[in-house]
Amino acid sequence: MFRSWPSAYHVAAESTADGFGDDEGGYRGTGDPDAFDDAELEAALREFIGALIKLLEPRYAEVVWRAEILDQPAPVIAREMNLREQTVIERLQAGRRDLLQLVVLTLHQPVEE
Repeated sequence: MFRSWPSAYHVAAESTADGFGDDEGGYRGTGDPDAFDDAELEAALREFIGALIKLLEPRYAEVVWRAEILDQPAPVIAREMNLREQTVIERLQAGRRDLLQLVVLTLHQPVEE
């Protein structure tokens, strides 16, 4: 299950192409959202976020991948990567911030000229 941090996942769920959380505009899929079960939605979110994580700087991508996709806690990541726990926490914060920016960019339609 995804860890609950109100950034990229929250923004992806609450945003539209026209702005955060408004009900006007944005993508309105043709499928019935109730037709998907939680496992399918979680798999789709993991694929989406996983693809964006690969775009992060490598030092951030590895810790964000381990924390958010593999659901590893910071002490485990630190031990396995031979880093201080504080370093992992700092990289998670920076990586999540960058990931959020990537999510927001993917949710906005390009400006038409």
